[in-house]
Amino acid sequence: MNYKLKKIFTNVRVIILLVLLVLAIVAINPKPWINGVAINNVETNSSAAEAGIQKPAPSVKPVDRERLLAIDNKPISNIEEYYKFANNLELNQSIQIKTTKQLYRLKAKEDGIGLKVSDPQKTNIKRGLDLQGGTRVLLQPEKKLSKEDLQSLMDTMQERLNVYGLSDLIIREAGDLSGNQYIMVEIAGANEEDIRNLLEQQGKFEAKIANQTVFIGGKDIVFVCRSANCAGIDPDYV
Repeated sequence: MNYKLKKIFTNVRVIILLVLLVLAIVAINPKPWINGVAINNVETNSSAAEAGIQKPAPSVKPVDRERLLAIDNKPISNIEEYYKFANNLELNQSIQIKTTKQLYRLKAKEDGIGLKVSDPQKTNIKRGLDLQGGTRVLLQPEKKLSKEDLQSLMDTMQERLNVYGLSDLIIREAGDLSGNQYIMVEIAGANEEDIRNLLEQQGKFEAKIANQTVFIGGKDIVFVCRSANCAGIDPDYV
């Protein structure tokens, strides 16, 4: 019996399989004991942002996201408890928020404290739109775009949405049999209203020196080149 076990565990294929299993477990990093609610977004100029709570970076792994654990020493174990508390806050009410990083003190504004939360993921497995649920949006440009302009538009959308720390974000080109041009946006774990609000917000560029605005996008700067050829730069020049 011992000989058979020794023969099995000294087999090269078995060793490789065991190594791969260990690596898979490390990558998935299961943490079934995780509690609280995960912070998905921090609204700009909200009391949460002013207190120092930051939006999760797109590169942060699901289990490593900052989690809200308690409000005024009352444990928050699910999103229902959080929103029940948040929706009953009064204007200028002072509260203390405990997260996995630190304690924050803030005052509620008219629109609350500016946090969007979700149930925390207990592994690093990204479940995607089919398993986690979410929203798929089909956008059509106002006019036919060239391949370069369409890619530039998708890159801009990707960058803007990534700022909000959205997971499982897919932006890709789509079309139909009639030759119509579309952009497909898929975000797992988000609803239609969230995506509409994010995409409808118009970006605003301002350049400031010593707190004085010196350039305004759309007025002083009306166009920005995104390629070497457009800017008149030799891409092969060293």
